[in-house]
Amino acid sequence: SICGSNQTGKDLLPQQQRLTRGTMSSQRNTLRAMAALVCAGGLACRGLEGRAFVAPGPLRQLAPGPGASPMGPEAPRLSAAEGTEAGSVGGSWAATTAGLMLAGAAIGSSRRQARDVGLAASGNKRRPAINQWYYGTEGSEGGPPKEPTFLNPKADDYGMWGDEKFEVPKWFTVEKWRTSFVARNRSRELHWFLKFWDKEGKEAFDKKQTYGISEALDIALDMTTRGPREGDKFVVAKMTMNLDPRKPDEQLRTTVSLPHGTGQGLRVAVFCEEAETEEALSLGAVCAGDALMQKITDDAIDFDVLIAKPAMMPKLARLGKILGPRKLMPSPKSGTVVQEYGAAIEEFSKGASAEVRLDEKSMIVLQFGTVAMGKTKLGENFRAFINQLVDKAPPGAPSNYFKKVNIVTTLAPFPVSLDVNELPKAATNRD
Repeated sequence: SICGSNQTGKDLLPQQQRLTRGTMSSQRNTLRAMAALVCAGGLACRGLEGRAFVAPGPLRQLAPGPGASPMGPEAPRLSAAEGTEAGSVGGSWAATTAGLMLAGAAIGSSRRQARDVGLAASGNKRRPAINQWYYGTEGSEGGPPKEPTFLNPKADDYGMWGDEKFEVPKWFTVEKWRTSFVARNRSRELHWFLKFWDKEGKEAFDKKQTYGISEALDIALDMTTRGPREGDKFVVAKMTMNLDPRKPDEQLRTTVSLPHGTGQGLRVAVFCEEAETEEALSLGAVCAGDALMQKITDDAIDFDVLIAKPAMMPKLARLGKILGPRKLMPSPKSGTVVQEYGAAIEEFSKGASAEVRLDEKSMIVLQFGTVAMGKTKLGENFRAFINQLVDKAPPGAPSNYFKKVNIVTTLAPFPVSLDVNELPKAATNRD
């Protein structure tokens, strides 16, 4: 729903039409860029037609001889025809440069429009509000966001956002909304204001400041208390590491055990011989044996973790093209190549173990608990996670292992940054 109303899909039709026009405009700009490149290439070819990419003879003769003044009377001069010929080369390069500049401007404009259209058309629930900021109110393209009805005590949907009811604090009035927030923030959801501002109307925390683990968890959980939402369930750690995933000795893929689990069980499949299928299913696997082989072959993946014994890995290798891109290929590093099925199925099914890996952006993301666990259990899970990452640091890791660490709940307006100096150091030989 757009800020200040609970619009249905039909109500969003004018906005979708504007998005379509924006997409078409982006395509036109791309065509303009291509045309500019073609024109520039044509001018260059015309200017250089029949000539090698070397200076013409008369230009090479411009260098003065020993003892002669470059501007003296003995310096050779070009005839009118030779000057025109030499100038055409320079003119063609100038035309090419101008064409490339025009093409760059058109491509930049196309990318900006595509970005805006993509933001507004995204399925993220926050995007309709951003769409409101980019494209204005209905019937007024480019206009400011309209006054929200959830702040009007006389409106039927006062304090409502969608189907959810919130308590509007006394400080949050229409006047405050109009004078204290830029247009982009005036288009935010109601719970966004409740989370990021405390009961006195002040920012709940400084986004540029870093905090200790205990204080960061307090801030994150307090935000969910002020603006509770049904989907705001999980607590996630997002880390940027001082590692280069392109270097073999700095790659990281491992399994961590959390004392209180992740709060979300995983569906475990077992790649095994058909004779072991009944045993695997009785231990809690969702699929195993030949049925699992067929599902993988048909690309009908309906599990979160795949485990196998070492003897089955050669047979599993031929399915790597399907499992690899989904990061489901069993590996000893991730604890999914096992000797016994029982313990592994139990750990992954209950969420006691979680696989972590360094991605191409040197980031690690892990859901380490739920809001319902409370601060104490979340703190124990997070510290266990950090300590295991340090213990399993790759050999090429520096001692200042963590570059940036954030804690955020599922629907939090902003993450809370941790002070990495308070986190343990990696014991490696790199430094």
